[in-house]
Amino acid sequence: MWTEVSATVPLSPAKAFEVFTHQINTWWPRNGVFPYSFAPKATVAEHICFARNERLHERFADGTDYTIGEVLEWEAPNRIVHEWKAPDWSNPTIVTITFEHVGHHCSVTLRQDSFDEAGVADLLPYYDIGNRQIFASYVAHCHAIHELQMLSADGPIGAARPATM
Repeated sequence: MWTEVSATVPLSPAKAFEVFTHQINTWWPRNGVFPYSFAPKATVAEHICFARNERLHERFADGTDYTIGEVLEWEAPNRIVHEWKAPDWSNPTIVTITFEHVGHHCSVTLRQDSFDEAGVADLLPYYDIGNRQIFASYVAHCHAIHELQMLSADGPIGAARPATM
């Protein structure tokens, strides 16, 4: 059992990989329909990152942190595979993100599987919704980066430009 989302972003695979891994704290949604944080109720999430390409973890305002999962494969700029495990799960699910060159763009696919092995098959519909919301935030961030690159290539940001709509 798995959930999968994909989109094409206007970045190279190297840049799309870098945005996913090194800018995750910027684009990761901290709220929404579901709480996208493992922060205890007494504190808030402060930072989420891939630490030294070895683990995905979250740091909280109270100084504690939680390792969401170990990084199993780090094949920049083509693929990253990591575990995803809530504190009360017996085993992790496995998240695979691939970055494939398509013309001047990159096709990015996020697949999360092993829900049965983790003993949380009943959560698959919720993770399907959550992954789509999280992925949409990532894709929007990639598009914003591309637009900023285009603006800076055209001239100084803030320079007068004709309005288009």
